[in-house]
Amino acid sequence: MPPRRQRPVGCTCRFRPGRPFFWIMLPFALAALYGIVSFFLVPVLVKGPLASNVSARIDRPVRIRRVLFSPFTLRFFFRDISIGAVSGDRNSRKLLDCGSLECDLSIASLFRRQLIFRQLVVDRLALNLVRFPDSSYNLATAYRLLFPATGERQLPVWPRWLVLSGIRVTDSRILFDDRVSGDQHRIEKINLSVPSFAGLAGRQDVTPQLSAVINGSPVRIKGVTSRAADGSLEARASLHLERVNLKDYLAYLPRMQGKIKLSDGQADIDLELVLPQASVGLKGLFLRGDVSFRALHLQSRDGLASLKIPTARMKVQIKPLAQQYRFKDIVLTRPELTLTFRQKKKGPRQGGGLPGDIADLAGLFQESAFGLRVDRLRADQGRVNLRLGTGPGHDALWNDVHLELAGLVSPGYGGKHRDRRLPASYVMSGRSISRGETMKASVQGRVDADLGMAGRLTLNNVDLAVYRSLLPAAGVSLSRGRLDLDSAFTFRPRPGGRGAAVSDQGFRLHDGSLRLRGFSMAEQGRKILSGQELSCRGLQADFAGRRLSCQQLRLVKDEIFPARRPAGRAGGRDSWRTAVQSLEVQRSILHVVIPRPLRPGRRGLPLTLADFSLQADGLQLK
Repeated sequence: MPPRRQRPVGCTCRFRPGRPFFWIMLPFALAALYGIVSFFLVPVLVKGPLASNVSARIDRPVRIRRVLFSPFTLRFFFRDISIGAVSGDRNSRKLLDCGSLECDLSIASLFRRQLIFRQLVVDRLALNLVRFPDSSYNLATAYRLLFPATGERQLPVWPRWLVLSGIRVTDSRILFDDRVSGDQHRIEKINLSVPSFAGLAGRQDVTPQLSAVINGSPVRIKGVTSRAADGSLEARASLHLERVNLKDYLAYLPRMQGKIKLSDGQADIDLELVLPQASVGLKGLFLRGDVSFRALHLQSRDGLASLKIPTARMKVQIKPLAQQYRFKDIVLTRPELTLTFRQKKKGPRQGGGLPGDIADLAGLFQESAFGLRVDRLRADQGRVNLRLGTGPGHDALWNDVHLELAGLVSPGYGGKHRDRRLPASYVMSGRSISRGETMKASVQGRVDADLGMAGRLTLNNVDLAVYRSLLPAAGVSLSRGRLDLDSAFTFRPRPGGRGAAVSDQGFRLHDGSLRLRGFSMAEQGRKILSGQELSCRGLQADFAGRRLSCQQLRLVKDEIFPARRPAGRAGGRDSWRTAVQSLEVQRSILHVVIPRPLRPGRRGLPLTLADFSLQADGLQLK
């Protein structure tokens, strides 16, 4: 071995760090640098941009006095948050103050490409809610993000990049200034705990609960966090209310304003609020349970429709923030529906009546932004009062009305197999009495998601003197008679319930049979046909296209008068295109006028043929 090198005498030893020491100290140096930079820099990067961004979205000044960030626990602290009044609006007031807001950022955010906060804690929140005289709210901007107006793009209720695993609100209050009624409501001492929204496993430590003092009355709701049948976590809380006066609350729903007016009604509510573990944001929140109604009275804003329901009960499942409403079972007992039909008559013409009003209803159904699903609806011992506007004695009352509806789904309702829905089915029947004689009506068939209908219509002994205002506009009018009708039909509403009907839109009758008894028919106020019986087989009627055809037309013991020469041009607004393939006349009276060719200026010679019979086939009458 070589000789060991000896240290010179009197030379001192100095420590020189090598590479191992450098790599050992590097993490500590980086951690210190990360802590210092994060502690001072992150609040600066968050405070200003966050306040300005929120302010721009809601058109209100936003102030955050202090922001702190703990770099090693990833915890944010926001102190003294305020959202002020709308700039330049004297009637506006400060929206809210918040003492503090704390949230913990989860390390899982790095792997899921989302901002995941383990818990959000809001302390000393003071919210000033105002309802203005026009029934709008000072939260209109936030409300439009959830429920946009017609034509606006619907934004997500909860952004997918932001996930909360729990919310806790402590020592907060809400002041509600209702400038419509002049009342003020206070909700104080609000303490709220809501478990995971994120679907994070193992979050059973947050118990859902709510406690508050509403107008001096304490309210406390406590739920549980448990496992559902599929093994996932869900939070549940029960809500039980009795004799709730619905009139006091319906006006606070902006979506109902301008459409429905609730005059009276009470409800008993027994619901369970459920928040599934897998829900993202609040959109998965739903309510399920039973609701019972008493003395319910609904009216349309135009006053043309009114519905009174003495008692009703239903099983519901509602996702309020997703605007999805499912009614599993609705039972109405002794409902009374009153319909007022608008007059569309001008001169001798008759208004287009019923199909147009059904189209308006279809337009409302199609334009609804929320999703509606009715699994089953049944109405027993109902009454329908038709105010036809033809005189005080011409209102019609139908009794013993029975309705069954199953599987109705609106276009806005989501869910699995959305494009493979089966049409809804319905059955409706009733009876009425007119001038001592019983009338019956029944209809059954299917309804699709666009409220298009197909089925079979049966009318028996209907008094046309009462219902003539519902007949479509035509140059020929029926002033009296009894009608029997049995026909298949289709109805395809116009888009939005308005505009001209084209293609297959409108109301149609197919392969029907019609019979008139004791009738009188006039054209421009002049009688042209009356008698004992008129029957039509193979009836085809297109109300939108104004076409009417009959394979076999049969007149029995009738009186036929000469028709006037048309005063206007053919194809006018009231004209119908008609076609008859076979005509049979039995034991009737025919009035004709024989023209005088030598004296064209004078009236023709009247001629009456008694006991007139005729059989004609293969006609092309139009």
